[in-house]
Amino acid sequence: MDKPKTASKGYILKILFVLFPAIAFGLDACDPVEPGEAEKDASGKKSGKKSAEDDSICDQRVCDCPGAAVGVPLCDDDGEPESCRCPSKLLDAAYIFDNDELRTYELQLSQENLDTINADPTAEQYVEGALVFEGQTYERVGIRYKGSVGAFMGCVQRVSLLGFETGAKTCAKLSMKVSFNWQDPDARFYGMKKLQFHAMNLDSSLMRERLGYALFNEMNVPAPRVVHARLLVNGKLEGLFALVEQIDGRFTRGRFAEGGKGNLYKEIWPIHDDPDAYVLALKSNTRDPNVDKILAFKQAIEDAEDPTDLDDWLDLDYQMRYIAVDRTIVNDDGIFHWWCIPRASGNNPGGVGNHNYYWYEEADADRFWLLPWDLDNILSERRSFVSINTPWDASEVACRCSFTQQPAGCDRLTQLWATMQSKYKKQVRKLLKGPFSKKKVDAKLELWAEQIDEAVHEQAEATHNGVQLTYEAWQAALSSLRDSLEQLRERAGVLIQ
Repeated sequence: MDKPKTASKGYILKILFVLFPAIAFGLDACDPVEPGEAEKDASGKKSGKKSAEDDSICDQRVCDCPGAAVGVPLCDDDGEPESCRCPSKLLDAAYIFDNDELRTYELQLSQENLDTINADPTAEQYVEGALVFEGQTYERVGIRYKGSVGAFMGCVQRVSLLGFETGAKTCAKLSMKVSFNWQDPDARFYGMKKLQFHAMNLDSSLMRERLGYALFNEMNVPAPRVVHARLLVNGKLEGLFALVEQIDGRFTRGRFAEGGKGNLYKEIWPIHDDPDAYVLALKSNTRDPNVDKILAFKQAIEDAEDPTDLDDWLDLDYQMRYIAVDRTIVNDDGIFHWWCIPRASGNNPGGVGNHNYYWYEEADADRFWLLPWDLDNILSERRSFVSINTPWDASEVACRCSFTQQPAGCDRLTQLWATMQSKYKKQVRKLLKGPFSKKKVDAKLELWAEQIDEAVHEQAEATHNGVQLTYEAWQAALSSLRDSLEQLRERAGVLIQ
């Protein structure tokens, strides 16, 4: 059967990048992609088209043999290529997250519904609308703005009595979420329930989030796929956005060899005694929730005297890879920033906590995996309102809130990780020599900058909805980002000496 017209030349090789993290978790025998499964309309029905991946992706898998790299076939124990089946939960959205393409999406809303969400974006209230993508209209989707405290800062009309931003939209663009299963629980778009368009208002280089997630993925830490995208609202350009893959049950089923059907928790740390706190943080298996395992994990952390006491619960090498990337890219609004502000503490009850991460709990084993989320405040050596005041691995800390934060070292799990300096530094070395090397990062930035160059020009001229980032400011920010990257490499290099 012929490949669909949407599959460009070399398309199969393009999606190998997104498969690499899955291979790290042993996906050597995954669900096959049936004809049409990769492309479904908003109702969730198969389109009948055969996906481009069906024919040849299975002999193009990543090799796990010594010296292997992305693009090498999967190997058996003797180093010879072997056959495999395709991970459909990754492939279904591969067309959307093709790194070599800049795609366009249009949201259509009635004036009344557009006025409703513009009146108070912080309400994050869905209204009905439609998505138009490459000639096809997806009706009855939910559309709303999205963000945390920082995302709305300076982008809405007023500040509330509690100090939080609220009121009407004032920025030219804000992050947006499109829900296909808002009214129909079975509706999907290329296998996905939701699309996340991140405005990148805090990043004039327009590169940080895409680069950050790429670094996690290349260090074998499953992270969302990200591409740039043009977004129109009612026929007018809203701007250039980062289209970020949603972390949900589909995401875990596409990444974890054991099936990915376990519990997924958003922004809750294993320190709480109340089962209801974990239930409220669940993002999968919500109909019949069982949080016994994370409660047992919490107890195991409290009882542990050494990190190896958690070997059954955590892959410690994996965790050191996560921390190596997190600290090198200065993800100071992630797991190690313990906010003393309720609205910034994720789903942690009590007013003190961290955010911008997920925990995945395996269904049939006592195993947890940490997943990164929301990387819009990374890759800067300059201090900002999200900067961590005390190093994550500090041996002596004052366990109290100072201004807006509490040291991460007050947390028992963090204390255990901090004793693993040798393994941590080993992973930092791998990061510096590999994904974070100047050669590899520069290649990405050059490719992506060329890809969005015309769109940045276009966005700068689209002033109907407010002042946009100028092309000159983008170029200056790109240059500044490259300088920051070099300083961060030097800083990390000093750490591992």
